[in-house]
Amino acid sequence: MFKSFPIRERVFFRVQISFTNLFNHANFDVPAVNISAPNAVGTIRAVQARDLAGPRNGLIGARIDW
Repeated sequence: MFKSFPIRERVFFRVQISFTNLFNHANFDVPAVNISAPNAVGTIRAVQARDLAGPRNGLIGARIDW
């Protein structure tokens, strides 16, 4: 989300906010597909890493456009 505030005719101050996984739900990893361990096929034993969709993450920023 962002909001721009005009300062002059061609100058704007912009405030923005961005979130990933705002409600902090667990994002499960892909199921196991190694058929050499048949008892484990299709089981999910982990959550996704931080880079993909980890815990709640927020970014707040401000900038001036001219």
